[in-house]
Amino acid sequence: MYLLHLQGPTLPTIRPLDVGVLVAELLAGVVVGCVLGSLTQFSRTATGLRYRLPVIGLALWIGFIAVRVLVSYVLAGLGAHWTAAAAASFLLVLGTIRLGQLPFIAIRSQTSVGSQTTAR
Repeated sequence: MYLLHLQGPTLPTIRPLDVGVLVAELLAGVVVGCVLGSLTQFSRTATGLRYRLPVIGLALWIGFIAVRVLVSYVLAGLGAHWTAAAAASFLLVLGTIRLGQLPFIAIRSQTSVGSQTTAR
């Protein structure tokens, strides 16, 4: 008995549609990340710096995930099975969103903390 059956084609064929969709998703992830980074609110507490997203930021996260799930169904119908089924592409896009937030959070945390001091 084998734990993993490796006979025959095991990897899906990556088509140009898969690559195009992945690039488009990565670009959308950067844009969403930049928007989320610009929406981030900062405050200084007794223990240090705190940041949070307003409700619209949560709506953007939920919307992005919902669109990604919907797109995966559409892509499966179009033949882009690799991008539609790969959890790795989804995680890559989520990581891209976080990387898109990084420059905004880094710059804004340095410049806006001095003017916004609230104790909570």
